[in-house]
Amino acid sequence: MSAKSIMTSNVEYVTPDDTVEKVREIMKGFAISQVPVIDGNKVLGTVTEKDVVNAFIEHGENALSVKVVDIMSKAPPIIDEDEDIVEVARLLKEHPAVLVKSGEKIAGIISRADIVYWGLGI
Repeated sequence: MSAKSIMTSNVEYVTPDDTVEKVREIMKGFAISQVPVIDGNKVLGTVTEKDVVNAFIEHGENALSVKVVDIMSKAPPIIDEDEDIVEVARLLKEHPAVLVKSGEKIAGIISRADIVYWGLGI
């Protein structure tokens, strides 16, 4: 089975110039725990729940206006859509999510929850 068969398509993302407020809206609206940071077709990093919490600790009420580029973490692994699901699971042992590419474009994302749901047949 391939990564393409379990990935979530239509990846929600932010740009480096977006703010924590936009990240918060995406996380809340889509019930996700991290948002990739993409500029054009280039993945620059990711913003995790932990990054958002740290922004609030550091900036207090002003955190919502902080730019994503100032709080983002290292980019998650990027795999090909044909990658075997077992290899995806191995990557997810170390990373909360992986991005899936089709050609040169990001086509989807796979989280640990996706692997759990797949494994349980949910």
